[in-house]
Amino acid sequence: LSHLIKPKSLISVTTMLAFGSHLEEFGIPTAVGYDPCLYVPKLNVHSMWDRMVNMYGDWLARLTYDSKRHFAHALFKEKCGDDFPSFAEISSNSAFVFTNTEPLIDYATPSISKVIPIAGLSATEPKPLDKEWVKILTMREKTVLLSFGSLTKSASLPMEVKLSIVETVKALPHVTFIWKYEENDEFTEKIAADVPNLELRKWTPQVDILAHPRLSAFITHGGMGSAQEMALRGVPGIFIPIFGDQARNAGMMEHNGLGKVLDKTDLKNSIKVVAVIKEVLENDSYRENARRISAMLRSRPFAAKEKLIKYTEFAAEFGPSKALRPQSHDMNWIEYRNMDIILVALLLCLVTTWTSLKLSTRICVMLVNVRKSK
Repeated sequence: LSHLIKPKSLISVTTMLAFGSHLEEFGIPTAVGYDPCLYVPKLNVHSMWDRMVNMYGDWLARLTYDSKRHFAHALFKEKCGDDFPSFAEISSNSAFVFTNTEPLIDYATPSISKVIPIAGLSATEPKPLDKEWVKILTMREKTVLLSFGSLTKSASLPMEVKLSIVETVKALPHVTFIWKYEENDEFTEKIAADVPNLELRKWTPQVDILAHPRLSAFITHGGMGSAQEMALRGVPGIFIPIFGDQARNAGMMEHNGLGKVLDKTDLKNSIKVVAVIKEVLENDSYRENARRISAMLRSRPFAAKEKLIKYTEFAAEFGPSKALRPQSHDMNWIEYRNMDIILVALLLCLVTTWTSLKLSTRICVMLVNVRKSK
């Protein structure tokens, strides 16, 4: 639409990190060798297998993203003419790119000056909890909040998983578990009701609970909003990614010592889940790392809202800057990867090797002939 209305400046916004084809569109260098793709929670950079899986995941993300973009571009060309530019070309002329990322809890990856992380815009100040919630949080030595977000409903989980979660809760009687469970059903009335340290609630004031000092850990799906909120509040977590970018979000939190990652299939194994919860609750390093990151986030030189306003005003006044547009946008694949230089270098090596072999052969023949003549 920006091509049609032609504003003075275009600011691109992504609700998560820039990934896959985003990187080329914005001119961000790729780092598939050590930057986990959306679908990879853990990447051992020294493992060839892990890096190969990461490359495949990156390719899969590009394929999924590009197919939708090509379809949308075809519609615009049909309605607006064949000369309608590609989305990649339009994106490359963005004055700035706002991303929902926080460098202090993300992986260290390449970036460029026009990419501005503004994570935390949706963060709200916590409110004091009412007496009922305070009573729940102070009922036992430790308290754990369990929520899989707004899209994955706990009530819709397979019964095998729900029963495994109940067994996990029973195995930790000194811990109160607050489980966001959206319905009153047979499971809540006949099974969960008999577990004294399990509190089921259709809704939880997540921000307010995360800010309470008696919360010990957060079991979450690893959505970007939840990950950023718990980092801000200094709460360690157990991350069980379900879909989308949640795997990478969970991985970056574990990478920074803010918790542990479990595969969603592990939910059926209560013994494994109990072991991970115990590690996070009993190993003080997770809480210490969470508090350190929380202090760093609160001491950032510039708040996300301030950056959003300042850079938007700057773009509105001056428009896109040529200095912030990488020359990679104007290079083809061969030039960008220096394939022409590599090809010339290989040819020189081949020619040098061939010449050396030829010369060595001639010298050997000459020496043999000299000996024969003697």
